[in-house]
Amino acid sequence: MIFVERELGIAVIAQAYNKTNPKQSDLAPSNKASDLNAAAAWVFASDTDTAPEQIKESIIDLQEAIKEGEISTIYFWYVHNMNEDNNPVVKEEMDTLQLSVQKLVDSIYPNNSIKVSAIEVGLNYICLFDYLFISS
Repeated sequence: MIFVERELGIAVIAQAYNKTNPKQSDLAPSNKASDLNAAAAWVFASDTDTAPEQIKESIIDLQEAIKEGEISTIYFWYVHNMNEDNNPVVKEEMDTLQLSVQKLVDSIYPNNSIKVSAIEVGLNYICLFDYLFISS
């Protein structure tokens, strides 16, 4: 999923995974985090002709918004329903993604100040969100 919000200056590129009846010890699949690297390549490093049809229009929208200086932050989210602490490989993937995409964005758009952030949104994060914004 690619979401572009020009008024707020943000874009979100997300990959989701939902495990049926997850256990506390289950690991979020790291290959789903790796899929975000492929999404980054489609957005920043390759011709949109190679992108999957279902996200091609969103990629073009994001590229145009960046060129027009309307995006200040790009978030990469890996959203799942398991404990974020269980699979350190996912954190490594997300850290690598953030560093590599930041370098890529800085080189492609040197006149734009765009921050890249890669976040794993799992059960802990979702419970915190629920506590802070829904339960109160």
